[in-house]
Amino acid sequence: MSADSGGGPRSLSAEWREWLVENLLLGVEAEELVQVLVKSDVDVELARAAIVAETQDPHFQGAVRVAQMQRKMETLLDVYAEFYRQSGAHQGVDRHAALSPEVFFERYYFRNRPVVVQGALAAWPALGRWTRARISQEGEVLHAPLLGREEWKPLLEEFEPPRGYASADLQVSAPQLCLERTGAELALRPLRKNLLRCQVSGRCVLELVPSFELHRVTQDPEEGSTPPALRLTVELGAGEMLLLPVGWWYRLQAREDSLAVAFEGFALPEPNTVWRESVPETVPLPPPRS
Repeated sequence: MSADSGGGPRSLSAEWREWLVENLLLGVEAEELVQVLVKSDVDVELARAAIVAETQDPHFQGAVRVAQMQRKMETLLDVYAEFYRQSGAHQGVDRHAALSPEVFFERYYFRNRPVVVQGALAAWPALGRWTRARISQEGEVLHAPLLGREEWKPLLEEFEPPRGYASADLQVSAPQLCLERTGAELALRPLRKNLLRCQVSGRCVLELVPSFELHRVTQDPEEGSTPPALRLTVELGAGEMLLLPVGWWYRLQAREDSLAVAFEGFALPEPNTVWRESVPETVPLPPPRS
């Protein structure tokens, strides 16, 4: 790409201007950008004038302030990630043969950490007896509310919310039936709410990415200059319950025909906390002083 004809500080093509602004926002030194432009047959004086013009543009100056705030947030998330590594929590997901609801909420739910509990589903009479054959053929993956179909409503009696952990008020949040056939995969996705996955039968493997890795979760490790996002792997078997914290990302693969029931309503005054990417109501910043 070369400069447009006509001369003047703004005679770079739109593609070059976009490239220039992006690199300036990333903090690349102006002289380095000049060298790239010159090697691409842009006049050196035009290159320098274009950089000055872009940096003085009020649109660019506003973008700089937004970019600075984003970098501050990213460095804060990096601090959380470092504390997480120092604590040793990155080595795997905690597992407990038994865990009281009080400890479950205090140590994991409110601290935004996943945990596997093995004894919380012992009261389910149907545990371990369910196979894919007991559910109608729905394709490779089925995630549907149990209240959504009349023929599924009797399942609510077999899969009642784990006492003390999930809310018994099904109107707050209807449980979800999750059926994944052997080899089925769910692509990496964010958790907009806390989720309690109760494994009824079969085995699945989940890959979890902590919430503080948000700025790295979609980054290509080969292209990025920062370390790849931290990932934890956990295998879930029949009778086990997994807390998937809000803001985390997860990927799932079924090792066997897998049946689970997921709850979004918890036994708390506020049954869940929702991650919203945008603020519902925005207020403009005050106008500049004259």
